[in-house]
Amino acid sequence: MSPGSAPAVRSLASAQVNPPGPFEVTITITPPPNVTVLVVEEQLPTGWTATSINSGGSVDPNFNKVKWGPVFNPPSAPVTYRYQAVPTAEAQGVFTLSGLAAFDGTVINIGGENKVIVGGGTAVSSVTLRAGVSDGNIVLFWPTNAVGWVLEVSENLATSPWTRVSALPTVSAENNSLKIPISDGSRFYRLRGP
Repeated sequence: MSPGSAPAVRSLASAQVNPPGPFEVTITITPPPNVTVLVVEEQLPTGWTATSINSGGSVDPNFNKVKWGPVFNPPSAPVTYRYQAVPTAEAQGVFTLSGLAAFDGTVINIGGENKVIVGGGTAVSSVTLRAGVSDGNIVLFWPTNAVGWVLEVSENLATSPWTRVSALPTVSAENNSLKIPISDGSRFYRLRGP
């Protein structure tokens, strides 16, 4: 599977919110061909709720999850699931959303944006993009607290526009990292802030 064709990707309408204001979460699912059953689950932080859940989704109050499915014979075209995440009134800091998609029982993590600053959290105003080389790849690193920052690429600074990198980074406790195969030609990378 190519990095740009991730079958389950989350995007957040806002990287920073003030409680108890809700924010929209969008999950785009692209089922592989011939899938007969699809299930999607999003784990909410403790005490949070969800409203405005589309496509027949619901909240499982026992496990604090938003769920869709099982969906039988889903389309192979992308399907968009949305909900409004509602933090608790006392929520403060950086919170992580997580989720799973199951295609005929094969479970994958939902990738994409997963961190949101709520309340008194501090947005990062400057971020350093670092690069290294490992096993024939360029590895880009930037801190995980850079919530809302987007990695972009351009093939020619004079003539090419900056476009969002579609590959999903690996997230650790302190850094996002992305391996890029070393190839012919130049590419330029930057982080664009919220």
